[in-house]
Amino acid sequence: MTWEEYYDKFYDWATSTQIQKISQISSFGASDEVWEVAENLFDGKAATRLIKKALINDVRFTCEEIEQMIYYIDTDVINRAFQNVKLPLTEDQIYIFDGIVDADILKEIAKKSGISLETYDEAEQIIQETPAERRKRHRKEFWDGAAETMMIDLFIDDFFGKKKR
Repeated sequence: MTWEEYYDKFYDWATSTQIQKISQISSFGASDEVWEVAENLFDGKAATRLIKKALINDVRFTCEEIEQMIYYIDTDVINRAFQNVKLPLTEDQIYIFDGIVDADILKEIAKKSGISLETYDEAEQIIQETPAERRKRHRKEFWDGAAETMMIDLFIDDFFGKKKR
């Protein structure tokens, strides 16, 4: 069965027929149609099966489509779809998938898109401070806190007025 036949009849069939006919699909259409059908199956396992079969048949999904798949399709299939995503991606699109897609795949796609992840990794590193710097920071935080408390106290006194005896 061709993708066109499946897609044209999809909404006329019962859910069980929609799922059963997935194995009969011999060719696939555009990625947006494939994702639309997978999303409307309302069965995560069947949708995963359809997406996996589409990937085997060289369907390449957009970043937006893969982002929508995250909570619906198995992680392994998300990784495979992301490996074949339509390029290039923006830096924001790459960072959306950080922690969702395998790190090696993310680095590979970032490199293909001309995005360096090194600056992102550097920004996440914990800043190490010396004991002298820590004492200086604590002293400043203490006096800033004391000044804030004093200002609040003065504000309350001015706002409500001091009671005179």
